[in-house]
Amino acid sequence: QPLVANVGYFPDGTVGEVFLVGSGKSGADLNIAMLEMGIAVSMALQHGTDINDMRAALPRTEDGKPEGAIGHLLDLLAKPRAVT
Repeated sequence: QPLVANVGYFPDGTVGEVFLVGSGKSGADLNIAMLEMGIAVSMALQHGTDINDMRAALPRTEDGKPEGAIGHLLDLLAKPRAVT
């Protein structure tokens, strides 16, 4: 099921918050789980947790690919990006 991530950045360009929304009905279990995970990731980032430490703590396949949506998102966010 597709998910949408809205990402907020600190002035220095580092990720500061993440909002996740599923494509299901409001109040559905998946949407609630995505909202809660976004809040947890955002709070961790805002309290100084390194994004790579979070990536390393999440489950991965034998070939190193993330198993879940949050792992995929953190992998994308950990890639260098141009700051405009």
